[in-house]
Amino acid sequence: QDDEFTHLYTLVVRPDNTYEVKIDNGRVESGSLEEDWDFLPPRKIKDPEARKPDDWDERAKIDDPEDTKPEGEWRPQQIDNPDYKGKWVHPEIDNPEYSPDPHLYAYDSFGVIGLDLWQVKSGTIFDNFLITDDEKLAEEIGNETWGATKVGEG
Repeated sequence: QDDEFTHLYTLVVRPDNTYEVKIDNGRVESGSLEEDWDFLPPRKIKDPEARKPDDWDERAKIDDPEDTKPEGEWRPQQIDNPDYKGKWVHPEIDNPEYSPDPHLYAYDSFGVIGLDLWQVKSGTIFDNFLITDDEKLAEEIGNETWGATKVGEG
């Protein structure tokens, strides 16, 4: 089913480095700029010195060596692997290239808005872009513009 209604998309970026995404003034996503986006190098990286031991066995089950092959098509029975050590987890270390940035949210100026769109049907129209540092004003203008348009869509 096609959605042919008008929608309001809002991105709120806050000084505590959190964000919120709203569609039609309802929150659909929120989180941390640092944790949810690749703005900074990762805090931890795989230890380049660590290697999985050659004798590390990650097979939880193995063919039963005691199982004998009958006539016809056959697969050996599985038993617990006595040498199973679990899945090897690569140790991590602090990333020397990481440093926190308490000002991820801040930009000196906004001169461009970029839209990365994927659509299968033409006819989508975007208008009424607003960049502001006043979250309440953005909601009010959204209600005045999008709110007025959606009323007539019934």
